[in-house]
Amino acid sequence: MSARSRSSSAVSFDRRSSQTPILNVDLNKVDEYMECFYGETSAEKNKGALALCELSKCAQNLHQLVNNETLMMALSRVFREDWKKHFEVATNIMNTFVNMSKFAMFHGALLHHKIGSLCVNAMEHETKRYDLWIADMKKADQDTQKKLKVAIRKQALLLAASITLLTNLATDISVELKMVRRNLVALLVKCLKMSTDPISPLTTATVRFLLKLSIFDENKTVMEQGGTVERILKLFPIQDPDLRKSTIKLLFNFSFDPKNVPKMVNGGLVPHMASLIENDSKALNMLYLLSCDDDAKAMVAYTDAIQLLMRDVLSGRGSEMTKAVLLNICLEKRNAQLVCGPNGQGLDLLMEMSLESRDLLLIKVIRAISSHDGPTQNMFLNWIERLLEIAKIEGSDSSESKSSFGLECMGAVAELKVAPWAKLIQSQELVPWMKTQLEEGIDESEEITVLREIKPLQLQVVIACGTMARQLDAARLLVPLIDTFVQLLQSSQIDDEFVVQLLYVFLQLLKHKELSARLMTQDSALGEHMIDLMHDANAAVREVCDNALLIMGEHSEEWAKRIAGERFKWHNAQWLEMVETTNVQKIYGECGVFYYNRVALILWIAASTSCFLALISTIYTVFNAYQLWSTVQDLENAIIDLIDEACQILLPIGICKQICHPHHIGTVNANYGGVGQKQDVKPGTRDNRYPEDVTFPPSDIEKVYDIMGDEDARKSKTLTLVSIEDERVDVKAPSEKLATPALRTPLVPPKRLPSREMTTPKQSLKTSRDLTPNSRELKKSASREQQSANRREIPSREMSTPAHSVRGEKKTPSKEKAESSKKTNSVKIATAEPL
Repeated sequence: MSARSRSSSAVSFDRRSSQTPILNVDLNKVDEYMECFYGETSAEKNKGALALCELSKCAQNLHQLVNNETLMMALSRVFREDWKKHFEVATNIMNTFVNMSKFAMFHGALLHHKIGSLCVNAMEHETKRYDLWIADMKKADQDTQKKLKVAIRKQALLLAASITLLTNLATDISVELKMVRRNLVALLVKCLKMSTDPISPLTTATVRFLLKLSIFDENKTVMEQGGTVERILKLFPIQDPDLRKSTIKLLFNFSFDPKNVPKMVNGGLVPHMASLIENDSKALNMLYLLSCDDDAKAMVAYTDAIQLLMRDVLSGRGSEMTKAVLLNICLEKRNAQLVCGPNGQGLDLLMEMSLESRDLLLIKVIRAISSHDGPTQNMFLNWIERLLEIAKIEGSDSSESKSSFGLECMGAVAELKVAPWAKLIQSQELVPWMKTQLEEGIDESEEITVLREIKPLQLQVVIACGTMARQLDAARLLVPLIDTFVQLLQSSQIDDEFVVQLLYVFLQLLKHKELSARLMTQDSALGEHMIDLMHDANAAVREVCDNALLIMGEHSEEWAKRIAGERFKWHNAQWLEMVETTNVQKIYGECGVFYYNRVALILWIAASTSCFLALISTIYTVFNAYQLWSTVQDLENAIIDLIDEACQILLPIGICKQICHPHHIGTVNANYGGVGQKQDVKPGTRDNRYPEDVTFPPSDIEKVYDIMGDEDARKSKTLTLVSIEDERVDVKAPSEKLATPALRTPLVPPKRLPSREMTTPKQSLKTSRDLTPNSRELKKSASREQQSANRREIPSREMSTPAHSVRGEKKTPSKEKAESSKKTNSVKIATAEPL
């Protein structure tokens, strides 16, 4: 077999198909098939693996194959060694294990040989290798990309077989828990992202295993974090029935979490489910959960779902789930109009079918349709009398089914605002019937009436009265029920919904001026209840009360003043309570007053103590900060003194020689031999024109000490001061700190250097050079005479500043003294030459 090109992971990409099915296999030749595993080429190994895989497809052969310990060990060994190199061999061996795992009786043998652990290890390795291959494909040439695509396709077959085996082994909950602990859920999510073909075996196997694991909330959380929902939505439309069924079931499990439903709706799942509800019950269940979302209800109008649902319902084949989906989508106005049709034909069909069959879900659908304003309510005018008759007859029936159906009929009627209610009240004699229903359950023998049980029919009657009271003619007919409404309002304070509907009835009655005078009498109990409820905890109750009180205040000045006074009392309740209390001692007593005064005294003492402690703490903190600042200042002064002393020691003993070392290349040196001359040094050459040592003139020492010392140190360290006006020389002995390094110098004859004049510290170098020739000669003679006398003394070694910096110096008083000395030609003594 010729060698094929290999990738970086050493996987053979053989284009020749070696998976030709072997049909002529014999169970007695198992040993021969096992000998193929010891071949040198992958083709020989694959031949034996294919034969064993064909044998395992027959259920009668599995028992003998599993009991062959040598065969099981050989299969596990070859898979462990070759699955990274030969995908065909590993896939055929894994398919053999999959055929065995279909029967629970063989799970023990597979777990004994650790086949499940091998599958998890293979999945971990292959998912990592897939990332490397994808990165290589972006950089590789066209031929290498084709080879990598073939390898990825073979890798997907191996992963699909491994996942199928793990799915079969996960029937035991303990084994499944071990898989989850190996981070199998995250690996499955990664495998789902690896499958590029929606109908690939890897996708089908992964979705099935995820469906099995999704019954646990912990696993669903990991899947949601990995973006499983978004990835599954990209698989639609799915042509494979098995994969589509598993996918819908998986999404159904995810849809119970409210945060996943918007993801599915935004992902376009509603149109796909709407097209499948006719043939797939799981799709219908999924559409029911999606229809709970408002956006999904709006999207249903642009699908064929309404037609399919109406056809199933009207044909009598519609299930309870079909009617429930129709009920949810009819809560959307556009969908309700589509259900009714252009001329109300759909509504008529639903109405006839529901009244004949007494179907509760269908009458609920009709009630949902009646809740929408507009032309839809006009379609109910032909059915309103029949609905009222059913509500009157069956609404108070003892049978639960009949009472529920009558309740829904009354609820549908209560929503119709366009009905001629005055005519209906008279023709159907609704006032006596409604009064009987509302008074039922009120015990008037007690001082405070209590509604023992609020029946749902009573609530629907009150809602219908609120709808009727919108019309003036009908409102006049409801006046006999006002006292009953007040009793109900007094006795039903616990039920907020009942209170809101009663207040809405009063609000509609107050809007009619001829009826408001009767409701707003001075001793009216309605106004008292309104005032008591205007600050209720329920926001809806407060809103209705505010609107009703506003109308009452507009129609009557007395009620306006009374309402304003009550509002004032409410906002100032605590202050009014203190004012109305004439004697505080009657409430608390003397002991009580003393007790509260003592408590106030204790609180005042505690507050004062806390303030005092805070003040002490602040003072202590400021003191510590001041000490720290003083310490820092002392350290700075000490460091400056050390630097000053170090400069006094290092400057005279030749530090300039170190600074002017010949290894400094490319610098410009100052020649103090001639005044006003510039000496340039070419970059990159050595400059050996530096003297053996350079002494600072006094004027430049001042600059050094200005930086590294203070005024007192500079004055105290001056070796020689010359008074030009008095023509005398004051020679001061150097300090011990200056003398110490000089004593360490070897006794070598000093090299003669041109003598420099010592002037006052503030005299510049330019001034000293501008002296007359006579003064220079006198200086030279004086320096020779004093040289022998001061041979043992330590000379002052001063470093001269560059010429260009000296020329730019301003004229100082010392310069003026030097100019005056030119006229007197006084004798000046120069400093001693350095050793």
